[in-house]
Amino acid sequence: MSLLNALTIAIGVLAAIATWLFLGPLGGVLQIWVAFVAWGCFYHCGGQEAGLKNTILGMIFGAAVGWISMLVLVFVPLGAALGLPIWAGIVVGIGVAVLVIAARCPHFSVIPANVYGFATFAGYALLTNQVSPGGLLGPSLANPLINTALSAAIGAIFGYLSQKLGLAMAGTQAAPAAPASTPSGPRMPITKVSVGESLVGDGNEVAHIDLIIGPRGSAAETAFCNALVNNKDGFT
Repeated sequence: MSLLNALTIAIGVLAAIATWLFLGPLGGVLQIWVAFVAWGCFYHCGGQEAGLKNTILGMIFGAAVGWISMLVLVFVPLGAALGLPIWAGIVVGIGVAVLVIAARCPHFSVIPANVYGFATFAGYALLTNQVSPGGLLGPSLANPLINTALSAAIGAIFGYLSQKLGLAMAGTQAAPAAPASTPSGPRMPITKVSVGESLVGDGNEVAHIDLIIGPRGSAAETAFCNALVNNKDGFT
């Protein structure tokens, strides 16, 4: 069985079980939509143990930042003076900036996971009208932080199980996960075009390498494609 077909069956079956679980035994307690966001985040993070760890840590961290931001909105009454949209914009802007700068820490280096946690927390808090001191600080599953964290963790575990089951059905070993960070810090995306050249040796033993690196859809991709399909004399 191909890996895609195996994952189709595994994810479909486990999605049905998750739906029964969240609408049945856990009905009205935890949030299935948060779990499915975490499930998708698991695959977004590359899956395997690293994807499970990055999803759980990133989403819980994002939810915690969202919780702190919501507390600031509730307990610091600048909304009346500045207007709620302006004050909320300032607080959310600072919170999201924290999510990004936290990528310097290897445990929170997957920025999308941090953002998913922030967004699901805010969505649950607003949808359930828990934006109050009692709702945000209460030690119960109605607390948006507790609810979001548990729902996300369960969703990430379902994602992990679905990948393991799919790989077992396909008889395939998982490829090694790419590191989310390097020894010097988080892996950063390529955002600009870079050109390099190296010339080593001489005569018949010369090695000449030209290198161009850039993000997809950039001038680097256009230049590479043009060079590939418009060969000139001396091209090898």
